[in-house]
Amino acid sequence: MPRESRSHDATDRKSPFPGDSRSPDVSEAGMTIHQMSVLFLARCRAERLSENTVSFYKKYLEYLEKEHGDKVAERVTVHQLRELLAVHQGKGLLSPTTINHLVASWRAAFTWAYKEELLEVNPTARLKKIKAPIRVPEVICAETLKAILAALPSDFKGLRDKTMLYILLDAGLRLSELMNLQLEDVDVAHGTLTVIGKGDKQRQVPISPATSAQIVRYLGHRSKKAPAYQTALWISDRGGRVLNDYYLGHMLKELCITQGLSHVHPHMFRHTCATELLRAGANPMHVQMLLGHASVTTTQRYVHLAGVDITAMHQHASPVGRMLQNQRTRRGGGGRG
Repeated sequence: MPRESRSHDATDRKSPFPGDSRSPDVSEAGMTIHQMSVLFLARCRAERLSENTVSFYKKYLEYLEKEHGDKVAERVTVHQLRELLAVHQGKGLLSPTTINHLVASWRAAFTWAYKEELLEVNPTARLKKIKAPIRVPEVICAETLKAILAALPSDFKGLRDKTMLYILLDAGLRLSELMNLQLEDVDVAHGTLTVIGKGDKQRQVPISPATSAQIVRYLGHRSKKAPAYQTALWISDRGGRVLNDYYLGHMLKELCITQGLSHVHPHMFRHTCATELLRAGANPMHVQMLLGHASVTTTQRYVHLAGVDITAMHQHASPVGRMLQNQRTRRGGGGRG
């Protein structure tokens, strides 16, 4: 396959940030890997990608910068990239999942630079991910969940934390989605939350009456502490300050250690929500919409974990059984009458 290239002269390439003095100076020799990374991450922030996404790209681009940071980006070949991956994989330094994270991050940066006409060649166009084992999501058993809730204090802090955990378990939110909730996002009358997910995509997430009631209890105490201008849903018990994203994970870690429980982290509530919904017979497509997955493939990870009996489901919903055999039964019954 011929290499895709452009005929633009280096001096004719447009800057992705015209007039931006913060952009790294690109020499006549061409843009380096480091400069490309800086520009790419700046573009990610300009497009309002989540900090988690930006941190993900930054972390895995650093591997590339460590080896090739000073090299001109378009002189780096796919063979050099493959060799770098093979070295890490061969030494057992990185798992297959991490290798694929590297590939995804490098592809994103090089493809962006190529589309912006900052590069004449995209070496990652033929860089493929490797086969990685499917990771089984960790879930929380009912006994551990009850123990965690029972261990929470009865003060405002405990009420707030309990409400957070109810929402995580019931709505399957990502931690960042939970912590970014605003007062206006909560509609207890209709039992819904307005959630801003990855890529600033908005979705409506239903919650149960029990969770709605828990939120109402929290809001009653919150109103006594929060200043009128505070619109964030989650506030501290000292002066109404907004909680940071790391609070809940730290709280769960400390609580589990104190209570002698196995480690639980916030994302496990999302896994547990999806698994329990599927066990109860929920449609995977509906679970996909609830969780905000871009692809149903991500949701399908939970099907095996949930122990969904595909055979029994098919027997119940078989088109032959429903459309033909049941029809014959109805006809037979009608003839006897």
